[in-house]
Amino acid sequence: MVHAAFPCARILDIEPLTGGLRNANFKLRLNSGQEAIVLRIYEHDPSLCQKEVDLLQLIGNSVPVPEVLYAEPNGCEDAPPFTMARYIEGITIRELKRGGDADAIAEASYSAGQILASIGCTRFPKSGWLAPGPKVIRTLLEGADPVPRLVDLYLASPNLQRRMTADLRDHTHEVAWFGHRSLAASMPSQAWSTAISANGTCWYEGSRGNATSPAFSTGSLQLQERP
Repeated sequence: MVHAAFPCARILDIEPLTGGLRNANFKLRLNSGQEAIVLRIYEHDPSLCQKEVDLLQLIGNSVPVPEVLYAEPNGCEDAPPFTMARYIEGITIRELKRGGDADAIAEASYSAGQILASIGCTRFPKSGWLAPGPKVIRTLLEGADPVPRLVDLYLASPNLQRRMTADLRDHTHEVAWFGHRSLAASMPSQAWSTAISANGTCWYEGSRGNATSPAFSTGSLQLQERP
């Protein structure tokens, strides 16, 4: 894989990067003298490689994104699809919270909210699930109340149930349905549609005439366990 991107390079050090859910990520140091890079291998869904590269290109002018140095969406030499991106030193929000620095946590949370709002300004001709391009290929969920129903679908997944307490799942369900009903009641004259982002989060978009505006984002909703 490395030789496909850097034919003359040799790996000096390799370190697994943990914390992901679906893909395998490794931090590599090469003898070429350049900064560390991240090898990302798409083990479960090969189509995600091209979709992720396309989305990074789409939003890269408005928010910070990893610089993709090389991508092989079709894989090579019996290897699955993969990308090479520039490694950026940092810590996760989970590590930051463990440190207990309230000011640092507040600053990082505010920054994350700004970035999510910028991503939410990206528009597509219609709402639904995204495919490589990126383009929308099908509606989110058929029938009424698609967004809160989608939240409930995620809440029922075994993986999420392992990561969230029952109280937090119940609270998330309440917030999703309360937000949906509040918006519908406060703006009955608008026609509501939904959109979905690459990682599965979704948002409402209200429209009147030719104008569109983001109204309520489950993607930017930050939920914490109540004390």
